[in-house]
This record gives sequence, structure tokens and C-alpha cells, in this order.
Amino acid sequence: MTTLDFCRRLLFLAALVMLTVSCAGTKPKSALSPEEKFRDGLEKYEARKFADARLLFESLIFENPGAVVADSSQYLVGMCYYNQKDFELAAGEFQRFVVQYPSSPLVDDAELMRARCFFYGAPKNIGLDQNYTTSCVNFLQAFKDDYPTSELLPAADTLLAACWERLSKRDFQAGKLYYRMKAYRAAQVYLQLVLDQYPDSPYVPETLYLMGESYRHREVYDSALIWYEKLVYLYPENKTTPKAQKRIRKIQPLLPEPVEANPDSQP
Repeated sequence: MTTLDFCRRLLFLAALVMLTVSCAGTKPKSALSPEEKFRDGLEKYEARKFADARLLFESLIFENPGAVVADSSQYLVGMCYYNQKDFELAAGEFQRFVVQYPSSPLVDDAELMRARCFFYGAPKNIGLDQNYTTSCVNFLQAFKDDYPTSELLPAADTLLAACWERLSKRDFQAGKLYYRMKAYRAAQVYLQLVLDQYPDSPYVPETLYLMGESYRHREVYDSALIWYEKLVYLYPENKTTPKAQKRIRKIQPLLPEPVEANPDSQP
């Protein structure tokens, strides 16, 4: 979430703090009101002193669980962990927020942030376990069902597209690796996963080409031709299309001539 989005969502609370807290004088930290402690925590948060800010927010929640700023403090505890890249703890805090403050105006933010935690908590090496990415997909699909009017839906769709891109890249690279190893049947299994599960993936054009190549190497020329022609038809401007067109011209003479029906034969 951008700083602008975050400030917008907490604007009404910031106004409350400014109206209720006097800027003159200071009190011992133990004597601060919830609104004053929230103000101090927010100042530290904006200064990127996330550990100090988190301690203030946690203290506020513990001492004043019914305060008007308690829900925002809980949300900000999650944001502090998130900004420190401790995504596992951040996800837990956003989950706590959803359970404890289901009527808060920030509940959809917390749900989306929890999904972000799973996305960024997944290994950057897509060859490693991507269960967190799959969990992110599940959370986002539930988010779209649970909050159909949320103004955060475009952000959820953007994150969902990033998940699909990551997962499709994993399967595409697995297929490509098997292809390079000349294990063409195994390559086709993973390449087919890309086509079946991620039809909008940017890897689809090259996947179609590699499917054609895999069948060509297996000398199943009629199937190879189908994949090449599909690539040419669906993605005429793609960089792999000229290669597919060359393959088509070379394969066509290798195919058996179609058998013409005998007009005198019985159906």
C-alpha cells in the first residue's frame, strides 16, 4: 500500500488526534492518553522507526483495548512488521485485526495486506516451494467474493495477476528445462499446465511454440502443426511467430496426403 493510500484511509483518525490532543507540553509516556500515544506512534511510523512505533501501538492496545484508535493501532502493528519485511508476523497481526475488529473500516485493507504478506513471503526463486503464492491466490479470490464493492478491488486484481505470472513462470521454466533435456513428454506435461491454468500468462506464446517443437522432435507432425498454427493465429505479432511459420512450411510436406472420399462408396 502506498503512503498516499495509507494516509487517506487513516485521515479521519488523524483529524481526531489533532482535535483532541494539545501540542503544548509533554507527559510521561505512562500517562499518555490513547490518542496521544497513537499520535506518537504514528509520528515514529512516518519516520520509519517501525520497531519504536510498534511498541507504542502494542502498548496502546494492551492498556486501552476499547479505545477509538485501537483498531488502527492493531492495523499499524501489522504494517510495522510488514515494512520490516517480517511477513509471517505481519500476516498474523492482520489476521488478528480481522478477528478482533470485523466492523472496522480498515478490515478490507487488512485482508488485502495479509494476502500481500503471503506474496512477498514466498521465495524469490520460483523454483522453490510456492505454497505461499498459492495461499495468496486463495486469499485474493476470497477477498473478491467477500468485498465485491471494495475500492481496493483493482489492487487485488493487480496482485492476483502477479501471482498468476509467478506460478505460470514456474511451470513454464520446468517445461522448458525438460525440453532442453530432450524429455519431451515430461515437457509437455508442464507446458500444458501453463495453457490450462494460466491462459493469460505472458508465457503462453512461447509455450505454444515449445509444444509444437516437442511434438516435432517426437515426429508427431500433425500435432506439432496444430500448435504452430495456433500460435500464428492467436499471436501474429509475437517474436516466436516467424519461427513457427518456418516450421509449418517444413512440416507440411511431411504430412500424408489427405485421402479423398470415393463417391461410389457407401457411407
